[in-house]
Amino acid sequence: MGKQINFYMDDKIKQDFINFLDAEGYVFLPDSSFDILYKLEKENINNEYSVCLYTSLFGKIKLKQIKDINKFRIDKSYNPVIEYWIPHIKHSDKSIRCGRLWLTSYDFYDKNADRTFINKEYNKLVRWIKKNVPYQKVSGYSQKMYISDELVDLLYNSEYILK
Repeated sequence: MGKQINFYMDDKIKQDFINFLDAEGYVFLPDSSFDILYKLEKENINNEYSVCLYTSLFGKIKLKQIKDINKFRIDKSYNPVIEYWIPHIKHSDKSIRCGRLWLTSYDFYDKNADRTFINKEYNKLVRWIKKNVPYQKVSGYSQKMYISDELVDLLYNSEYILK
């Protein structure tokens, strides 16, 4: 349970969004298993499938230990983070992978999180996307979507597909 926005960003808009997140003070945390929690540098974000967006103003993160191995992960359903699926253009197979922001329902947080603040921050990120990524109808797809014009051009003229 939660709320989300899906979008398709070209590389320039994606970099602008990452720069915006960095300027807003977000820390990029791994969305995978790790020995010790570490932050990802914004220059390396494009190497990731997804990351957790976090600021200490959200509240404390509690790590979940993975059974049978000495590794940890961030359980996004029970932590004050915003999940960010990073959109990617794969020229090798002419595919465009969807980006997503996702925030879990309030019901799952414990008392350590500032739920109102997290919700406001999530809404601010959604507004940025809606302002910078056109909401438009793409021929061959049944619903309108947030997709940059450059990517629509790839769909129509270079036979790329959305994933």
